[in-house]
Amino acid sequence: MSGSDLIDEHHTRVHREVAAQLATLMDGEKDLPIAKLQSFRKKEEHRLKLWHRAGGEGKEIAARRTELVDILFREIFRHAARTVTGNAELSGLLAAAFGGYGRRELNPFSDVDVSFLHVGPKPTVQMEKIISACLMALWDLGFKVGHATRSVKGAIERANADMVTKTAMIESRLLAGDKKLFAAFRKEFESTCVRGKEKDYIAFRMENLKELRGRYGASVFMQEPNIKSGCGGLRDYQNLLWTGAFHSGATTTAKMVDQKILRDKERRLLEEAYDFLLRVRTEMHYQTGRASDQLTLQLQGKVATSLGYPEKSILRRCEAFMRDYYSHTRTVHLVTTLALARIREERGMKPGILAKFLGKRSEKSGAFVITNGEIYPTARDIFNKEPALMMRAFHLAQTRELGFSAELGDLVKRRLQLVDRTFRYDKEIRTVFLSILSAKGQVGRILRLMHDLGFLGKYLPEFEPLTCLVQHEFFHRYTADEHTLRCIEKIDELLFTENPKLKRYGEIFRHIGDAGVLYLAMLLHDTGKAANTKRHEEASALSAQRVARRLQLSPPRKKMLITLVSDHGEMSAMARTRNVEDPATVSEFAEVVRDADVLDALMVITLADGMGTSDEGWSDWKEQMVWRLYHQTKEYIADSEGFLAERAQRREELHGEVTRLLPAEFTEELEAHFAGMEERYFLSHDAHEIGRHIRLFRRFLSEGLGKEGPNLEAVVEWIDHAEAGHEGENEHPLPPHGVEDGVGGVEDGQLIEGHRSGPTGHQGGVHQVHRQKAARVVDDDGVHPVPGQSHWIWCGETKRTGAPHGLRSSVIVRAAGRWLPDGFKGTHSTGHACAGQGWGGGHKTKPCARHNGHRPPCVRCPSSVLSGRPGRWCVPPAPTCGSSPSPREYSCMASRGSWATAAAVASASPALSRWWPSGSPGP
Repeated sequence: MSGSDLIDEHHTRVHREVAAQLATLMDGEKDLPIAKLQSFRKKEEHRLKLWHRAGGEGKEIAARRTELVDILFREIFRHAARTVTGNAELSGLLAAAFGGYGRRELNPFSDVDVSFLHVGPKPTVQMEKIISACLMALWDLGFKVGHATRSVKGAIERANADMVTKTAMIESRLLAGDKKLFAAFRKEFESTCVRGKEKDYIAFRMENLKELRGRYGASVFMQEPNIKSGCGGLRDYQNLLWTGAFHSGATTTAKMVDQKILRDKERRLLEEAYDFLLRVRTEMHYQTGRASDQLTLQLQGKVATSLGYPEKSILRRCEAFMRDYYSHTRTVHLVTTLALARIREERGMKPGILAKFLGKRSEKSGAFVITNGEIYPTARDIFNKEPALMMRAFHLAQTRELGFSAELGDLVKRRLQLVDRTFRYDKEIRTVFLSILSAKGQVGRILRLMHDLGFLGKYLPEFEPLTCLVQHEFFHRYTADEHTLRCIEKIDELLFTENPKLKRYGEIFRHIGDAGVLYLAMLLHDTGKAANTKRHEEASALSAQRVARRLQLSPPRKKMLITLVSDHGEMSAMARTRNVEDPATVSEFAEVVRDADVLDALMVITLADGMGTSDEGWSDWKEQMVWRLYHQTKEYIADSEGFLAERAQRREELHGEVTRLLPAEFTEELEAHFAGMEERYFLSHDAHEIGRHIRLFRRFLSEGLGKEGPNLEAVVEWIDHAEAGHEGENEHPLPPHGVEDGVGGVEDGQLIEGHRSGPTGHQGGVHQVHRQKAARVVDDDGVHPVPGQSHWIWCGETKRTGAPHGLRSSVIVRAAGRWLPDGFKGTHSTGHACAGQGWGGGHKTKPCARHNGHRPPCVRCPSSVLSGRPGRWCVPPAPTCGSSPSPREYSCMASRGSWATAAAVASASPALSRWWPSGSPGP
């Protein structure tokens, strides 16, 4: 006796023992013992869970759970019948399992679908009592029950009226009750609902499959797939069984092998994949505590861990699990699609069958026959005699826009062992392959067909490791192989695109001379990801070198291929992270590209890679930057000297304009300024701005380097932008333009122009401050502003000229008045000191309990400021009822790149000096 037979015998014995235990439990009970049944179910369910966690197969666990429900239901039915009629046997009524329960596949929280069939037009009173008792018991036990009560005649009529009901009845199974009545029902169902209606039902199943693809996604590689109804999910397998049952009565995959619908190897792969999916679904139910079919990102990690994937990192564990998941769902999808195609062929339901009635005949093309838009082999051994015919078949499908028949697809899969080293190095075959890649707009469909049949990975072994390779990155929503094929399909779409946003790319694509290298580069651009290296581009380039050598590409084509593969992300990266207006950036990128044809190809690859990553992978901002870099580089490659000369000319023109604006005494400073600033500075500032900057530098140097030693306070120039400010009622006048710097006493409602900025150890700086209109200031003695009004005196922006990367610093403002203590000083982290409601930076505030005013939310004294550390600033809150704030009532707010010490504030304001501890660090 084999090991599997011993296991089956053990399970059968356990099943009998469990049934006997429950029967003993029920005997002698006048009322149904729900508590005992609940305890019995809980114990058995726990045993099943342990069995599952120990590695039990998916179909096995589902079948054992079905048996458990069968045992419970039969005892409940027997008890109800005996209680109502005094006899456990009852004629004229039966209970049958339908749907997933009928085919013995119950996951932990699956619905239990039961139908009660009876003789006569209506059930008797006794029948109704039995049915009610059974349903109430199932509900009390916690089952989710789908149920129906019909006469046999009504059930048959319902099945013929509704295809979904008919599908549920296909797998009906007797649970309890009248066996002769069930046999009569099955006979009537076969004769009335199946025979003569096969074609209609098969057409319905095909249409239903399309609906599921539209609802749950047409790709196996969804980021959060639906394990039941998604592409390659459980429903695909079940759909094949239902179709086979109507086609030829084949209700199992084993029978389909006998009827040549499936090959034996396909059946084994299909059953293995289906078992895996059932096991995963069982774990999903356990993890969520409910019927769950959506394999979410959060759930994937939990399922992977519980199923025992050994990787230490949760990310790698999840990737390994999802790769297995995608591999199995891909198997289900491909095998069932091929099997359904065979059924359609046998039943004369091929695509294009209308062509027969229009008089179209079969056409022979070499070793193939073309019929109704599909290619058929003339013999089963054509590839054995001439392996190169495999590649020619794909080329024929491309040039004539044909599909593969199920027979030809099956033949290719069965002859993949012929794709060996000799096949890969064959001159004729590589010529045909490169011809396929050179057909603009027609490559993606053929490469996907190659991949689905397993041919692509055999011919290009470098691509095979990408199959079902999961990419857990922020943007990637598809596996590596699916992402690559989608990118190629995006390139195809460019040829005749009508999308206004893509027409420019289409123009570039149509003018590319070597489309074969472009498509090959796209096919190989991510092959290095399987190596799990930090920079997959380098590993991908090595793969490209091997492929170029095997395909015997000419040196220029080989160089172009390797450049496109190794630098396929360079254009997007530079556009996102570098200043594309800087000639240094352009020249550096041009050194990578070197050729206008390579630049055009790289532009198309950049677009396809972005759009093939996800629907949001190509934004308008990214597109704008990439186009700018493209045009700049195009100019540089065409005439690098002219490109640089043009920018030098612009710089000279700026130099002349600034010279005219400044007095002659600034000549030396002007020359130093132009010599020291980067090129991008001159691209973003006009002559008037540059002149003001030079004046500010002179003020800073002349005032900071006095006789009494260096005074490195920042210098500020006020520039009015009245139209951009907040305009309140009873507005106080702005300070005069060009007021002196420093910190001193001011009148109510005025601004203070003192400024300090920079990280620790910063020694001042030169600033421009764009002054805007002052907001309303309430200068009544001790009165708070009313809620809803701005608490800021001023809105402004400052830019620190000459700072690296255009770093923004912030404005320090001050106002006098009892509600805003004299000496108030603060900064805002984003470079804008404009804040509307509240006390700074848009922070939320709480109303004052007594005056209905506002106060800051934070009431702790910041040790960061007391210790002199940068990155924090403090402002005392508004006094409550005219009282002074205490040291602990400072409000703390974070700030980037700017700071102000409380000592500097205190030294300028007597009102604050008593809050600052003596001896604390100063500016």
